[in-house]
Amino acid sequence: MDPCAVEVRHYEEGQHSSSLLLRLNTLRQENILTDVVLCSGTTQIPCHRNVLMSSSPYFRAMFCNDFMEKQRSKVGDDLCGIHMAMKSFSDVSTSEDLRERLLQELMGYLDDDSLCTEEEQVFESLVAWIHHDPISRRGAISDLSRKVRLRYIHPTYLFQFIANNSLIQSCTLCTELLESVRCLMFSVDTACIKGVDLKSVWVAPRRCTYDDMLLVVGGRKNNEQTSKEALVFDEKWQKWQWLAKLPVRLYKASFVALHSVLYVLGGLTTNTKHGQVSRTVYTLSLKTNQWRTAEPMLQPHFAHQSLLTDNVERYNSMFNQWEPMAPIPEAALHPAVAAINQRVYVIGGEDAMQNPVRLIQVYHISRNMGSKMENRTVKNVSAPTVVMDERIHIIGGYTRRMIAYDTKTSRFIKCAKLRERRMHHSATIINHNIYVTGGRYVSGHDTDTWTCKGSLPYKRFDHGFLTVTRTLMMSCPRTMSFCPDMLLNSLS
Repeated sequence: MDPCAVEVRHYEEGQHSSSLLLRLNTLRQENILTDVVLCSGTTQIPCHRNVLMSSSPYFRAMFCNDFMEKQRSKVGDDLCGIHMAMKSFSDVSTSEDLRERLLQELMGYLDDDSLCTEEEQVFESLVAWIHHDPISRRGAISDLSRKVRLRYIHPTYLFQFIANNSLIQSCTLCTELLESVRCLMFSVDTACIKGVDLKSVWVAPRRCTYDDMLLVVGGRKNNEQTSKEALVFDEKWQKWQWLAKLPVRLYKASFVALHSVLYVLGGLTTNTKHGQVSRTVYTLSLKTNQWRTAEPMLQPHFAHQSLLTDNVERYNSMFNQWEPMAPIPEAALHPAVAAINQRVYVIGGEDAMQNPVRLIQVYHISRNMGSKMENRTVKNVSAPTVVMDERIHIIGGYTRRMIAYDTKTSRFIKCAKLRERRMHHSATIINHNIYVTGGRYVSGHDTDTWTCKGSLPYKRFDHGFLTVTRTLMMSCPRTMSFCPDMLLNSLS
Protein backbone atom coordinates (compact mmCIF):
# COMPACT_ATOMS: atom_id res chain seq x y z
CA MET A 1 0.00 0.00 0.00
CA ASP A 2 1.24 3.44 -0.88
CA PRO A 3 2.12 5.07 2.48
CA CYS A 4 1.09 8.46 1.10
CA ALA A 5 -2.42 7.15 0.50
CA VAL A 6 -2.96 6.09 4.12
CA GLU A 7 -5.70 8.17 5.73
CA VAL A 8 -4.92 9.28 9.28
CA ARG A 9 -7.89 9.83 11.56
CA HIS A 10 -7.63 11.47 14.97
CA TYR A 11 -10.00 10.44 17.76
CA GLU A 12 -11.03 13.15 20.19
CA GLU A 13 -13.23 12.77 23.25
CA GLY A 14 -13.54 15.67 25.69
CA GLN A 15 -14.61 13.47 28.62
CA HIS A 16 -12.02 10.75 28.03
CA SER A 17 -9.53 11.88 30.69
CA SER A 18 -12.10 12.18 33.48
CA SER A 19 -13.89 8.93 32.55
CA LEU A 20 -10.54 7.13 32.40
CA LEU A 21 -9.78 8.14 36.00
CA LEU A 22 -13.22 6.96 37.10
CA ARG A 23 -12.69 3.58 35.42
CA LEU A 24 -9.25 3.22 36.99
CA ASN A 25 -10.78 3.88 40.41
CA THR A 26 -13.47 1.27 39.74
CA LEU A 27 -10.78 -1.26 38.86
CA ARG A 28 -8.96 -0.40 42.10
CA GLN A 29 -12.15 -0.79 44.17
CA GLU A 30 -12.80 -4.19 42.58
CA ASN A 31 -9.15 -5.19 43.11
CA ILE A 32 -8.63 -5.79 39.37
CA LEU A 33 -5.04 -5.56 38.04
CA THR A 34 -3.83 -3.93 41.27
CA ASP A 35 -0.17 -4.76 41.84
CA VAL A 36 0.72 -3.17 45.16
CA VAL A 37 -0.93 -2.63 48.54
CA LEU A 38 -0.40 0.53 50.58
CA CYS A 39 -0.34 -0.17 54.31
CA SER A 40 -0.81 2.26 57.17
CA GLY A 41 -1.36 0.61 60.52
CA THR A 42 -4.29 -1.77 60.07
CA THR A 43 -5.48 -0.05 56.89
CA GLN A 44 -4.60 -1.67 53.55
CA ILE A 45 -5.40 -0.06 50.19
CA PRO A 46 -4.93 -1.95 46.89
CA CYS A 47 -3.38 0.32 44.23
CA HIS A 48 -1.88 0.44 40.76
CA ARG A 49 1.83 1.19 40.71
CA ASN A 50 1.62 3.17 37.46
CA VAL A 51 -1.02 5.48 38.95
CA LEU A 52 1.04 6.05 42.11
CA MET A 53 4.16 6.76 40.02
CA SER A 54 2.27 9.20 37.80
CA SER A 55 0.93 11.07 40.83
CA SER A 56 4.00 11.31 43.05
CA PRO A 57 7.76 11.71 42.41
CA TYR A 58 8.31 9.84 45.68
CA PHE A 59 6.59 6.67 44.42
CA ARG A 60 8.35 7.02 41.06
CA ALA A 61 11.69 6.98 42.87
CA MET A 62 10.53 4.05 45.03
CA PHE A 63 9.41 1.77 42.18
CA CYS A 64 11.97 2.74 39.51
CA ASN A 65 15.15 2.40 41.55
CA ASP A 66 16.88 -0.28 43.55
CA PHE A 67 14.83 0.08 46.72
CA MET A 68 13.42 -2.85 48.68
CA GLU A 69 9.89 -1.58 47.99
CA LYS A 70 10.39 -2.27 44.27
CA GLN A 71 10.06 -6.01 44.90
CA ARG A 72 7.47 -5.92 47.67
CA SER A 73 3.76 -6.47 47.15
CA LYS A 74 2.99 -4.40 50.25
CA VAL A 75 4.59 -1.04 51.01
CA GLY A 76 3.95 1.96 53.17
CA ASP A 77 4.39 0.95 56.78
CA ASP A 78 6.51 4.11 57.03
CA LEU A 79 4.15 6.34 55.00
CA CYS A 80 3.18 8.21 58.17
CA GLY A 81 6.87 9.05 58.60
CA ILE A 82 6.99 10.22 54.98
CA HIS A 83 3.90 12.38 55.51
CA MET A 84 5.48 13.94 58.60
CA ALA A 85 8.66 14.60 56.64
CA MET A 86 6.68 16.39 53.94
CA LYS A 87 4.67 18.48 56.38
CA SER A 88 7.49 19.19 58.87
CA PHE A 89 10.54 19.29 56.63
CA SER A 90 12.08 22.09 58.70
CA ASP A 91 12.39 19.60 61.59
CA VAL A 92 13.36 16.60 59.47
CA SER A 93 15.90 18.47 57.31
CA THR A 94 18.52 18.50 60.07
CA SER A 95 17.94 14.91 61.18
CA GLU A 96 20.42 12.06 60.81
CA ASP A 97 17.72 9.98 59.12
CA LEU A 98 17.48 12.34 56.15
CA ARG A 99 21.26 12.40 55.72
CA GLU A 100 21.30 8.60 55.58
CA ARG A 101 18.80 8.51 52.70
CA LEU A 102 19.88 7.38 49.24
CA LEU A 103 20.18 9.94 46.48
CA GLN A 104 17.02 8.84 44.66
CA GLU A 105 15.02 8.97 47.89
CA LEU A 106 16.20 12.53 48.54
CA MET A 107 15.42 13.47 44.94
CA GLY A 108 11.93 12.09 45.43
CA TYR A 109 11.43 14.34 48.47
CA LEU A 110 12.67 17.46 46.72
CA ASP A 111 10.57 16.82 43.59
CA ASP A 112 7.33 16.74 45.55
CA ASP A 113 5.17 19.89 45.41
CA SER A 114 3.65 18.99 48.79
CA LEU A 115 6.98 19.46 50.57
CA CYS A 116 6.37 22.14 53.20
CA THR A 117 9.52 24.23 53.33
CA GLU A 118 11.19 27.27 51.89
CA GLU A 119 13.66 26.91 49.02
CA GLU A 120 16.54 28.27 51.11
CA GLN A 121 16.05 25.33 53.48
CA VAL A 122 15.95 22.89 50.57
CA PHE A 123 19.39 24.10 49.49
CA GLU A 124 20.83 23.90 53.01
CA SER A 125 19.46 20.37 53.38
CA LEU A 126 21.06 19.08 50.20
CA VAL A 127 24.39 20.67 51.17
CA ALA A 128 24.20 18.96 54.58
CA TRP A 129 23.37 15.66 52.83
CA ILE A 130 26.48 15.94 50.63
CA HIS A 131 28.76 16.89 53.55
CA HIS A 132 27.56 13.77 55.41
CA ASP A 133 29.57 11.68 52.91
CA PRO A 134 31.49 14.18 50.75
CA ILE A 135 33.72 11.67 48.95
CA SER A 136 30.93 9.63 47.37
CA ARG A 137 28.23 12.33 47.22
CA ARG A 138 30.07 15.40 45.93
CA GLY A 139 29.23 14.55 42.33
CA ALA A 140 25.50 14.74 43.07
CA ILE A 141 25.53 18.53 43.51
CA SER A 142 24.61 19.14 39.86
CA ASP A 143 21.46 16.97 39.97
CA LEU A 144 20.43 18.15 43.44
CA SER A 145 20.87 21.87 42.69
CA ARG A 146 18.29 21.60 39.91
CA LYS A 147 15.73 20.51 42.51
CA VAL A 148 15.94 23.93 44.19
CA ARG A 149 13.24 26.22 42.78
CA LEU A 150 15.51 29.19 42.26
CA ARG A 151 12.90 31.73 41.17
CA TYR A 152 11.41 31.72 44.69
CA ILE A 153 14.69 32.48 46.47
CA HIS A 154 15.56 36.03 47.42
CA PRO A 155 18.35 37.21 45.08
CA THR A 156 20.54 38.35 47.98
CA TYR A 157 20.58 34.81 49.37
CA LEU A 158 20.94 33.35 45.88
CA PHE A 159 23.89 35.39 44.67
CA GLN A 160 25.71 36.10 47.91
CA PHE A 161 25.30 32.76 49.68
CA ILE A 162 24.45 30.02 47.18
CA ALA A 163 26.69 31.38 44.40
CA ASN A 164 29.65 31.59 46.80
CA ASN A 165 29.17 28.09 48.19
CA SER A 166 32.27 25.95 47.56
CA LEU A 167 30.22 23.01 46.25
CA ILE A 168 28.43 25.23 43.72
CA GLN A 169 31.65 26.89 42.62
CA SER A 170 33.28 23.49 42.02
CA CYS A 171 30.49 22.46 39.61
CA THR A 172 30.58 23.98 36.11
CA LEU A 173 26.93 23.11 35.40
CA CYS A 174 25.84 24.78 38.64
CA THR A 175 27.70 28.00 37.90
CA GLU A 176 26.26 28.07 34.37
CA LEU A 177 22.77 27.58 35.76
CA LEU A 178 23.19 30.42 38.25
CA GLU A 179 24.55 32.70 35.55
CA SER A 180 21.49 31.97 33.40
CA VAL A 181 19.22 32.70 36.35
CA ARG A 182 21.10 35.96 36.90
CA CYS A 183 20.41 36.90 33.27
CA LEU A 184 16.68 36.35 33.73
CA MET A 185 16.48 38.05 37.10
CA PHE A 186 18.52 41.13 36.28
CA SER A 187 17.05 41.59 32.81
CA VAL A 188 20.35 41.61 30.98
CA ASP A 189 20.81 40.23 27.49
CA THR A 190 18.94 36.91 27.48
CA ALA A 191 21.33 35.52 24.85
CA CYS A 192 23.52 34.36 27.72
CA ILE A 193 21.00 31.66 28.68
CA LYS A 194 21.32 29.78 25.39
CA GLY A 195 22.39 26.19 25.83
CA VAL A 196 21.14 25.96 29.43
CA ASP A 197 17.86 24.15 30.04
CA LEU A 198 16.02 26.34 32.56
CA LYS A 199 12.53 25.05 31.92
CA SER A 200 12.44 22.36 34.60
CA VAL A 201 13.92 24.77 37.14
CA TRP A 202 11.98 27.87 36.19
CA VAL A 203 8.43 26.61 35.60
CA ALA A 204 8.17 24.55 38.80
CA PRO A 205 5.33 25.90 41.01
CA ARG A 206 5.64 27.13 44.55
CA ARG A 207 5.42 24.36 47.09
CA CYS A 208 2.37 24.00 49.34
CA THR A 209 4.22 26.02 51.99
CA TYR A 210 2.78 29.21 50.54
CA ASP A 211 -0.67 30.76 50.54
CA ASP A 212 -1.85 33.88 48.71
CA MET A 213 -3.54 36.79 50.50
CA LEU A 214 -4.88 40.18 49.46
CA LEU A 215 -3.26 43.40 50.68
CA VAL A 216 -4.98 46.81 50.76
CA VAL A 217 -2.92 49.94 51.49
CA GLY A 218 -3.86 53.62 51.90
CA GLY A 219 -6.58 55.24 49.81
CA ARG A 220 -9.22 57.86 50.56
CA LYS A 221 -12.86 57.93 51.60
CA ASN A 222 -14.74 60.76 49.91
CA ASN A 223 -13.15 64.05 51.10
CA GLU A 224 -11.53 62.61 54.20
CA GLN A 225 -7.78 62.44 54.81
CA THR A 226 -5.72 59.81 53.04
CA SER A 227 -5.66 56.63 55.09
CA LYS A 228 -2.51 55.25 56.73
CA GLU A 229 -4.07 51.80 57.08
CA ALA A 230 -2.46 48.62 55.71
CA LEU A 231 -4.32 45.35 56.03
CA VAL A 232 -4.45 41.84 54.56
CA PHE A 233 -7.46 39.70 53.73
CA ASP A 234 -7.33 35.94 54.21
CA GLU A 235 -9.71 34.54 51.59
CA LYS A 236 -9.81 31.10 53.21
CA TRP A 237 -11.05 32.43 56.56
CA GLN A 238 -12.72 35.57 55.15
CA LYS A 239 -10.97 37.75 57.74
CA TRP A 240 -9.15 41.09 57.64
CA GLN A 241 -5.93 41.54 59.61
CA TRP A 242 -4.49 45.00 60.33
CA LEU A 243 -0.79 45.60 59.77
CA ALA A 244 1.39 48.45 61.06
CA LYS A 245 0.20 51.83 59.79
CA LEU A 246 2.06 53.84 57.17
CA PRO A 247 4.47 56.35 58.75
CA VAL A 248 2.86 59.27 56.85
CA ARG A 249 -0.29 60.00 54.89
CA LEU A 250 0.39 59.68 51.16
CA TYR A 251 -2.01 60.49 48.35
CA LYS A 252 -1.67 58.48 45.12
CA ALA A 253 1.56 56.71 45.96
CA SER A 254 2.64 53.58 44.11
CA PHE A 255 2.57 50.17 45.80
CA VAL A 256 4.65 47.08 44.97
CA ALA A 257 5.14 43.76 46.78
CA LEU A 258 8.61 42.25 46.28
CA HIS A 259 10.51 39.58 48.25
CA SER A 260 8.54 39.65 51.52
CA VAL A 261 8.48 43.45 51.44
CA LEU A 262 5.79 45.98 50.57
CA TYR A 263 7.20 49.08 48.87
CA VAL A 264 5.33 52.41 49.00
CA LEU A 265 6.88 54.82 46.50
CA GLY A 266 6.45 58.57 46.27
CA GLY A 267 3.03 60.14 46.40
CA LEU A 268 1.83 63.50 47.66
CA THR A 269 2.48 64.05 51.36
CA THR A 270 -0.59 65.37 53.14
CA ASN A 271 0.82 65.73 56.65
CA THR A 272 1.71 69.37 56.09
CA LYS A 273 -0.35 72.40 55.10
CA HIS A 274 1.11 72.41 51.60
CA GLY A 275 1.53 68.93 50.19
CA GLN A 276 4.75 68.03 48.44
CA VAL A 277 5.53 65.39 45.83
CA SER A 278 7.81 62.83 47.48
CA ARG A 279 10.90 60.84 46.45
CA THR A 280 10.72 58.75 49.61
CA VAL A 281 10.39 54.96 49.49
CA TYR A 282 8.85 53.29 52.55
CA THR A 283 9.13 49.52 53.05
CA LEU A 284 7.05 47.22 55.23
CA SER A 285 8.55 43.84 56.05
CA LEU A 286 5.74 41.30 55.99
CA LYS A 287 7.85 39.10 58.29
CA THR A 288 8.47 41.64 61.05
CA ASN A 289 5.52 44.00 60.39
CA GLN A 290 7.85 47.02 60.66
CA TRP A 291 8.23 50.08 58.40
CA ARG A 292 11.61 51.38 57.19
CA THR A 293 12.88 53.68 54.44
CA ALA A 294 14.82 52.56 51.38
CA GLU A 295 16.94 54.56 48.95
CA PRO A 296 14.78 57.44 47.63
CA MET A 297 13.82 57.64 43.96
CA LEU A 298 15.85 59.74 41.55
CA GLN A 299 12.82 61.93 40.83
CA PRO A 300 9.74 62.75 42.93
CA HIS A 301 6.61 60.98 41.68
CA PHE A 302 2.95 61.61 42.39
CA ALA A 303 0.06 59.56 40.98
CA HIS A 304 2.47 57.41 38.99
CA GLN A 305 -0.20 56.31 36.54
CA SER A 306 -1.30 59.90 35.99
CA LEU A 307 1.73 62.12 35.40
CA LEU A 308 2.20 63.38 31.85
CA THR A 309 5.83 62.27 31.50
CA ASP A 310 7.88 59.60 29.80
CA ASN A 311 10.45 59.18 32.58
CA VAL A 312 11.47 55.65 33.62
CA GLU A 313 13.71 54.57 36.47
CA ARG A 314 14.49 51.19 38.00
CA TYR A 315 15.13 50.02 41.55
CA ASN A 316 17.39 47.08 42.38
CA SER A 317 16.24 45.60 45.68
CA MET A 318 19.42 43.57 46.12
CA PHE A 319 21.69 46.64 46.20
CA ASN A 320 19.07 49.25 47.23
CA GLN A 321 19.90 51.43 44.23
CA TRP A 322 17.97 53.43 41.61
CA GLU A 323 19.09 53.99 38.05
CA PRO A 324 17.58 55.95 35.13
CA MET A 325 16.30 53.99 32.12
CA ALA A 326 15.39 54.89 28.56
CA PRO A 327 12.10 56.85 28.29
CA ILE A 328 8.96 55.38 26.74
CA PRO A 329 8.08 56.75 23.28
CA GLU A 330 5.04 58.85 24.16
CA ALA A 331 3.73 60.26 27.44
CA ALA A 332 0.13 59.61 28.48
CA LEU A 333 -2.21 60.35 31.37
CA HIS A 334 -3.93 57.49 33.25
CA PRO A 335 -2.81 54.56 31.04
CA ALA A 336 -3.15 50.85 31.83
CA VAL A 337 0.26 49.42 32.77
CA ALA A 338 1.42 45.81 33.22
CA ALA A 339 4.69 43.85 33.21
CA ILE A 340 5.03 40.46 31.52
CA ASN A 341 7.82 38.47 29.88
CA GLN A 342 10.55 41.06 30.52
CA ARG A 343 8.41 43.81 29.02
CA VAL A 344 6.36 46.68 30.43
CA TYR A 345 3.17 47.43 28.51
CA VAL A 346 1.69 50.95 28.61
CA ILE A 347 -1.75 50.81 27.02
CA GLY A 348 -4.03 53.73 26.22
CA GLY A 349 -4.60 56.69 28.51
CA GLU A 350 -5.21 60.28 27.40
CA ASP A 351 -3.15 63.28 26.38
CA ALA A 352 -3.04 66.75 27.97
CA MET A 353 -6.22 67.74 26.04
CA GLN A 354 -8.04 64.63 27.37
CA ASN A 355 -8.05 62.99 23.96
CA PRO A 356 -7.62 59.19 23.97
CA VAL A 357 -4.11 57.89 23.29
CA ARG A 358 -4.77 54.88 21.07
CA LEU A 359 -1.34 53.33 21.50
CA ILE A 360 0.18 50.15 22.87
CA GLN A 361 3.64 51.11 24.08
CA VAL A 362 6.15 48.43 25.06
CA TYR A 363 9.30 48.95 27.12
CA HIS A 364 11.79 46.11 26.56
CA ILE A 365 13.62 45.66 29.85
CA SER A 366 16.56 43.62 28.55
CA ARG A 367 17.16 46.02 25.63
CA ASN A 368 16.38 49.18 27.64
CA MET A 369 14.29 50.66 24.84
CA GLY A 370 10.66 51.37 24.03
CA SER A 371 8.42 50.89 21.02
CA LYS A 372 4.83 51.79 20.13
CA MET A 373 2.06 50.68 17.83
CA GLU A 374 -1.34 52.19 17.13
CA ASN A 375 -4.48 50.21 17.88
CA ARG A 376 -8.01 51.56 17.43
CA THR A 377 -9.42 49.18 20.06
CA VAL A 378 -7.48 51.03 22.75
CA LYS A 379 -9.64 53.54 24.62
CA ASN A 380 -9.10 53.24 28.35
CA VAL A 381 -8.50 55.80 31.10
CA SER A 382 -7.75 55.13 34.80
CA ALA A 383 -8.15 51.37 34.38
CA PRO A 384 -6.20 48.92 36.58
CA THR A 385 -4.66 45.80 35.06
CA VAL A 386 -3.90 42.22 36.05
CA VAL A 387 -1.86 39.62 34.17
CA MET A 388 -3.20 36.10 33.76
CA ASP A 389 -2.56 33.37 31.16
CA GLU A 390 -0.16 35.54 29.14
CA ARG A 391 -2.90 38.15 28.81
CA ILE A 392 -3.17 41.68 30.20
CA HIS A 393 -6.69 42.31 31.51
CA ILE A 394 -7.75 45.97 31.45
CA ILE A 395 -10.59 46.44 33.91
CA GLY A 396 -13.10 49.28 33.64
CA GLY A 397 -12.05 52.89 34.08
CA TYR A 398 -15.03 55.18 33.34
CA THR A 399 -16.70 52.10 31.87
CA ARG A 400 -17.94 48.58 32.66
CA ARG A 401 -15.84 47.07 29.90
CA MET A 402 -13.07 44.54 30.54
CA ILE A 403 -10.83 43.45 27.69
CA ALA A 404 -7.79 41.18 27.62
CA TYR A 405 -4.75 41.86 25.47
CA ASP A 406 -3.04 38.67 24.29
CA THR A 407 0.68 39.48 24.18
CA LYS A 408 1.42 36.50 21.93
CA THR A 409 -1.09 37.31 19.17
CA SER A 410 -1.28 41.10 19.77
CA ARG A 411 -5.08 40.89 19.80
CA PHE A 412 -7.78 42.06 22.21
CA ILE A 413 -10.41 39.69 23.59
CA LYS A 414 -13.73 40.79 25.13
CA CYS A 415 -14.49 39.55 28.66
CA ALA A 416 -17.47 39.79 31.00
CA LYS A 417 -18.38 43.34 31.92
CA LEU A 418 -18.14 44.75 35.44
CA ARG A 419 -21.32 44.95 37.48
CA GLU A 420 -21.03 48.77 37.67
CA ARG A 421 -19.11 51.53 35.93
CA ARG A 422 -16.33 52.69 38.22
CA MET A 423 -13.09 54.70 38.32
CA HIS A 424 -10.07 55.02 40.64
CA HIS A 425 -10.54 51.39 41.70
CA SER A 426 -7.85 48.75 42.14
CA ALA A 427 -7.51 45.14 41.00
CA THR A 428 -5.35 42.10 41.67
CA ILE A 429 -5.45 38.35 41.10
CA ILE A 430 -5.50 35.38 43.45
CA ASN A 431 -6.20 31.71 42.73
CA HIS A 432 -6.91 32.51 39.08
CA ASN A 433 -9.68 34.93 40.06
CA ILE A 434 -9.66 38.69 39.47
CA TYR A 435 -10.53 40.82 42.51
CA VAL A 436 -11.64 44.45 42.18
CA THR A 437 -11.92 46.72 45.21
CA GLY A 438 -13.05 50.25 45.99
CA GLY A 439 -13.23 53.06 43.49
CA ARG A 440 -15.88 55.60 42.63
CA TYR A 441 -19.08 54.68 40.82
CA VAL A 442 -19.82 56.45 37.55
CA SER A 443 -23.76 57.15 36.94
CA GLY A 444 -13.55 35.80 38.61
CA HIS A 445 -12.37 35.16 35.43
CA ASP A 446 -12.60 31.35 34.70
CA THR A 447 -16.40 31.44 34.39
CA ASP A 448 -16.29 34.90 32.75
CA THR A 449 -18.75 36.29 35.30
CA TRP A 450 -18.49 38.77 38.18
CA THR A 451 -19.71 37.98 41.69
CA CYS A 452 -19.60 39.81 45.02
CA LYS A 453 -16.96 38.37 47.39
CA GLY A 454 -17.57 40.50 50.47
CA SER A 455 -16.59 44.06 51.28
CA LEU A 456 -13.70 46.18 52.47
CA PRO A 457 -13.73 47.19 56.13
CA TYR A 458 -14.13 50.78 54.88
CA LYS A 459 -14.84 52.57 51.61
CA ARG A 460 -11.72 53.52 49.64
CA PHE A 461 -10.49 54.78 46.29
CA ASP A 462 -7.00 55.52 44.90
CA HIS A 463 -5.62 52.80 47.16
CA GLY A 464 -3.03 50.07 46.68
CA PHE A 465 -4.35 46.53 46.13
CA LEU A 466 -1.87 43.65 45.77
CA THR A 467 -1.55 39.91 46.12
CA VAL A 468 1.01 38.74 48.70
CA THR A 469 2.26 35.23 49.31
CA ARG A 470 2.84 34.06 52.86
CA THR A 471 4.47 30.93 54.17
CA LEU A 472 2.06 28.66 56.02
CA MET A 473 4.74 27.95 58.64
CA MET A 474 4.65 31.58 59.80
CA SER A 475 1.95 33.69 61.40
CA CYS A 476 2.77 36.78 59.33
CA PRO A 477 2.12 36.97 55.57
CA ARG A 478 5.04 37.19 53.21
CA THR A 479 5.58 37.58 49.48
CA MET A 480 8.08 36.03 47.10
CA SER A 481 8.97 37.15 43.62
CA PHE A 482 11.54 36.07 41.07
CA CYS A 483 12.51 39.50 39.76
CA PRO A 484 14.85 41.63 41.92
CA ASP A 485 14.36 44.70 39.76
CA MET A 486 11.35 46.97 40.16
CA LEU A 487 10.70 49.26 37.24
CA LEU A 488 9.22 52.52 38.37
CA ASN A 489 7.64 54.03 35.34
CA SER A 490 5.91 57.31 35.98
CA LEU A 491 3.11 55.62 34.08
CA SER A 492 3.18 52.36 36.02
